[in-house]
Amino acid sequence: MRVSRPSCSSPCARMPRHSNTPAPLILAAIVGVAVWPGRTAAQAAGVGLVWSAPASCPDGEFVRRRIEALAGPGVAVAARAAVTAAPDGYNVSLEVRAGGLTGERTLTAPSCDAAAESVAAIVALAATSGAPAPSPAPMPSTAVPLVAPTAPPSPPSERTGPEFRAALEAALDVGTMPAPSPGAALTVEVAFGRISAGLSGALWLNRDGYLTGTTTQGAHFALQTYDAFGCYTLVRSGPVDVSSCVGIEIASMAADGFGATSPQNSSALWVAIGAGARARLELGGHLALALGLEGLVPTIPQQFRIDGTPSGSVFNVAPVAFRGEVGPEVRF
Repeated sequence: MRVSRPSCSSPCARMPRHSNTPAPLILAAIVGVAVWPGRTAAQAAGVGLVWSAPASCPDGEFVRRRIEALAGPGVAVAARAAVTAAPDGYNVSLEVRAGGLTGERTLTAPSCDAAAESVAAIVALAATSGAPAPSPAPMPSTAVPLVAPTAPPSPPSERTGPEFRAALEAALDVGTMPAPSPGAALTVEVAFGRISAGLSGALWLNRDGYLTGTTTQGAHFALQTYDAFGCYTLVRSGPVDVSSCVGIEIASMAADGFGATSPQNSSALWVAIGAGARARLELGGHLALALGLEGLVPTIPQQFRIDGTPSGSVFNVAPVAFRGEVGPEVRF
């Protein structure tokens, strides 16, 4: 069969032929998609948008107006966007054609509004890739914040397991001996949170006591003490903690008489009750500086004589004796 071509009664208008002009390669960098040559076809000025999204999302007309507002008048761009709900937000499948080039990409957004704004910004950038990119539109309040809020740091928790401590301390006694006496003490302690208990033993420098009015008759005194104590931490601030303590002490004192016609030796063993405070200053690692101060009251008054008369009294233990200790402490 032969088909004849219809004739024109007037000069026929001929479609002008335009060659495709490749858009600048910057389009691929801005949009972030693979770019390949499109069809050789004319593209009318304006924004063409095919928009598919759930009913709760902005409609296609809103997105098209956002593209025009961002890209400005006179641009020629076509796009197809499909928005679908996802467990963590929304997925967007986007195809953009501008300046004879076509690109595709997928993206995610926390909300439908954010998805619409993202599509509008990408399409507008593609349409104006030959010109400076417009400033990005502000994201709606539903967009994901740049910095996720974090809960304030919780205060350091107290140690739940036991802590063992050992300290070698220089000590000073006032009241148990005839004169203030320095000594050395070894203290071991175990702590559970704010509660601790320990044992301490100390040796004291010998002191001399004299009969009243003479320095030639008296006794040499030697003292040993053994303590058991318990403490509760009242203040814990940074590297410092302060505890109140109570304890019980067994004191053993020996007296060797001298200067008398018949010098005699004697000894005494008594119990004293004490109360005071201990403090620690953390020095770093497992090392701390320990300090202590307490008062001790003998349960039975103690008096030392070199003969059987009151005039032979050499020394009476004070009703209240005071102790102080300081030294390095190792904790583990």
